[in-house]
Amino acid sequence: MASLYNDAAKMKRLLCQLIRQEIEGHPSVRSAIKAKKATVTTAANTAQPNKVGVKLAGDDTEIFLPYSSKFSAADLTVGTIVSVWYNYTIKNGIVYENGSWTL
Repeated sequence: MASLYNDAAKMKRLLCQLIRQEIEGHPSVRSAIKAKKATVTTAANTAQPNKVGVKLAGDDTEIFLPYSSKFSAADLTVGTIVSVWYNYTIKNGIVYENGSWTL
């Protein structure tokens, strides 16, 4: 049973990498999606379910955004640097990767 779980987890990682490469390489999608770094100001699942409070650098406004399933709530503690991916407005964004853009 453990080997099936490990195989499934490995397949998920491979598929996620492939999908990410396709999205990031597509010119229309790439031009529409923007990313900014932000600091977690309210830990995940405390103020609003499945959302985390963040502030962008140079902005004192806290916004609550959903976060990618790549994160566990424990990963999103106050002070953590993350990247927010969005289209058109930051309020339509998602906390998608860690601050080093490698998660």
